Amino acid sequence: MKRILYLLAIILALFSCHKSNESKINALIKSDLSEVMHDFNSYEPISTDLDSVFDAAFFDENAWSLSEKIVENNEMLESIESDIERLRFDLDMAGVSRNRQRIKELTDRGDRLLSDMKSKIDENKDLRDSIRSINDLAGHDFVGYLCNHKFRCNNGMGNKILVDAGFFIDAECTKIMYRIFDDEDEKQVAQIAASLNKMED
Repeated sequence: MKRILYLLAIILALFSCHKSNESKINALIKSDLSEVMHDFNSYEPISTDLDSVFDAAFFDENAWSLSEKIVENNEMLESIESDIERLRFDLDMAGVSRNRQRIKELTDRGDRLLSDMKSKIDENKDLRDSIRSINDLAGHDFVGYLCNHKFRCNNGMGNKILVDAGFFIDAECTKIMYRIFDDEDEKQVAQIAASLNKMED
């Protein structure tokens, strides 16, 4: 019986702590949104979900800078792939006309594009390794929370919209480290996660 009461006390304490942190985080987010929202008076909170974070890279400024570079490289890789597709068509046309000078020009350009592609892929690998090193050196202790916060508000046109935003918040629930508001933010978070999971594009 004493053991059951002891376990119940622990569970209640943890639940109370979680509710206290959630209250702090909601207040923190509300204060932050009041400074960045177009029409804060239209703010209607819906839900707050908290996940504990044990990977320090998500809270590291350098890791975010590295992930931003990976995102930029990926956009350049997409552009290179498009250029290569167009080049293949131009090569086919040059082959039909048997224009040797044109074929050589296109072949040389293809070689440069492939070299640029390999360079970006290799750079991304090094960037991911750096992010992983930042995380490993910090250890894997509790570093804070990832908060998924849903709310309604008016957009710039005055229309009511539903927003699903993310916030990385420090362990003491006193500071928002990073916001996840748009696709670019999500891409950076995804690249940090991919680096820690040793995933490739």
